[in-house]
Amino acid sequence: MKDHPTQQTLKAAVTIALQSTADELSFKKQLGEQGINVVVRRNDTGRIYGITFIDHNSKTVWNGSRLAKELSANTFNDYWNNNIKPDIKELDEPKEKKSTSNDADLPAEELHHLFDLNIPDKKTTA
Repeated sequence: MKDHPTQQTLKAAVTIALQSTADELSFKKQLGEQGINVVVRRNDTGRIYGITFIDHNSKTVWNGSRLAKELSANTFNDYWNNNIKPDIKELDEPKEKKSTSNDADLPAEELHHLFDLNIPDKKTTA
């Protein structure tokens, strides 16, 4: 499911909810309103060791760390149990391939002859 089409959509929703809420309850509520349930697993001392997102829209279930490295259980444990706000980078957008050459290396482009109709002929204008 690495490149599942719903992964980026769900990741975006979770990231926005994480950035715009201050606690677990409001986080779960915000995602719940979008059809996404959150299951948090804790050990006996209250440490969060797992987080799962159930997306009812796409009918998929995602472990936080599988969804994105920065959405692992440790991130939520640090935030909700230790009040360490996560520093989540902007959503990973497909990066445009940067050209290593400059425009001077490219051949000059010329208009196709069909477009000559729109350009007045230099010989006929006086």
